[in-house]
Parts: sequence; C-alpha cells; structure tokens
Amino acid sequence: MASALEQFVNSVRQLSAQVLFLFSRANDTAL
Repeated sequence: MASALEQFVNSVRQLSAQVLFLFSRANDTAL
C-alpha cells in the first residue's frame, strides 16, 4: 500500500509540475 501511495504522490507531482509549466508558458505568451 505504501508503494501505491508513493506512485500516486509521484504522479501528482509530475502532473502539478506539468500544469505549472504550461501555466507559466501561457503567461509568457499572454504577456
């Protein structure tokens, strides 16, 4: 169960990093 939780946390971190990256790119293009 701990490994599943770690996998979930890792996927969430990757997703949040991707969202932040796309958001920053959108901000750059908007400006």
